[in-house]
Amino acid sequence: MHVEKFPLSPPSLEELAEALAGPLTENYECATVEVVQCPDLRRAPFHLATEGLSGMERVADVGGQPNLFPSPQLDKIWSIPRIAEAMEMGPERGSLIGAGAGPFHVIGQNCELAPNLSWAGGFDHVDNQTRVAKIDLDDGAVHVDMSPSTECALMINLYGSLGIPGPVLKITARKRTGSEKSFTECIQKGLCASYGTSRTVSLGGAFVVKSG
Repeated sequence: MHVEKFPLSPPSLEELAEALAGPLTENYECATVEVVQCPDLRRAPFHLATEGLSGMERVADVGGQPNLFPSPQLDKIWSIPRIAEAMEMGPERGSLIGAGAGPFHVIGQNCELAPNLSWAGGFDHVDNQTRVAKIDLDDGAVHVDMSPSTECALMINLYGSLGIPGPVLKITARKRTGSEKSFTECIQKGLCASYGTSRTVSLGGAFVVKSG
């Protein structure tokens, strides 16, 4: 696996909260951004594999659209624990969450992946809470199931950490009034407005869509 490394210098959470407050309030009738102590994310409604999001934080962007067009490159298959090693995460403890393309070679069809796993005492001791989403080819029904594999394919974006408790951004947004239809793109554009292209800022975490 070819790996390129880019050291980042992230702003403080307080600075990020200030940068995001304006764009969110412009797009939603009710929006808040605050720095809080992370709740136990193993519990509902998040059900992550670890308690928190802190400790040796890092992100990875693997594969991408070129692996899909003009035709899928079906040889682009990766082990997520091996990606963790490439991210220079230690075998003693860690976690990964994110989004990507699922292991089609295991599931038997195209599918989406919601990576959610942790390990302790080695990369061979993985608690795999990852979900796979697929559309039934016969009736069009959507199925979300536990992934039987720790592999991914084609592309994946990952946020890695030790999974320990710590301060996090808590963002709430309700009743869209602005033109931006995507919650995540509203955040992305807000960061771009504050930092431009001269400074790369990556966020990782989980959010819950209650309605809409």
